[in-house]
Amino acid sequence: MDSNISISEKKMSVKTITTVGMFTAVVCILSVLQIPLPTGVPVVLQTFAVALTGYVLGEKKGTLAVLLYVLLGAVGLPVFAGMSGGFEVIIGKTGGFIYGYIVYAFMCGIGSHFKNIVIQYLLGAVGMTVCYICGVVQFKFVMGLSWALSFSYAAAPFIIKDLIFLALALFAAMAIKKGLRKANLL
Repeated sequence: MDSNISISEKKMSVKTITTVGMFTAVVCILSVLQIPLPTGVPVVLQTFAVALTGYVLGEKKGTLAVLLYVLLGAVGLPVFAGMSGGFEVIIGKTGGFIYGYIVYAFMCGIGSHFKNIVIQYLLGAVGMTVCYICGVVQFKFVMGLSWALSFSYAAAPFIIKDLIFLALALFAAMAIKKGLRKANLL
């Protein structure tokens, strides 16, 4: 260990590990809950959890927490929708959404630095759009469907729900950040 590291730097590292770990767990827990649909793309709380993580932790820590979630699932832990896991999920029909969550968290994290709530929301919506693009593209190629069918199965039924979840995550993040600051964890 480098003796030039100050105690405050060590505490910051513990805070980072704690908050990233907590939010990785939040994403894992909220991701296993699902409502299956006949299209094969379930209604899940992942989008809410990912946006919340980005808005609370910012772009670096929030992206790290979601990246850890993706890696945990990729190595086989049952943290994806319906308690699934493994690399086959990442390369499967819904895998594009899973790696798209990394960009989603990053954009929400960037939004968290702005005081204007509309800008925060719009940056989150940009991240959500990138996530949807990743998801629809992979769904199209894995399922062998047209662009229109892929969009109608994998994206269209979820857009309104996810825009609402984005708003709920933004408002919840404001309250959570106050509590984390009070506990000296942010």
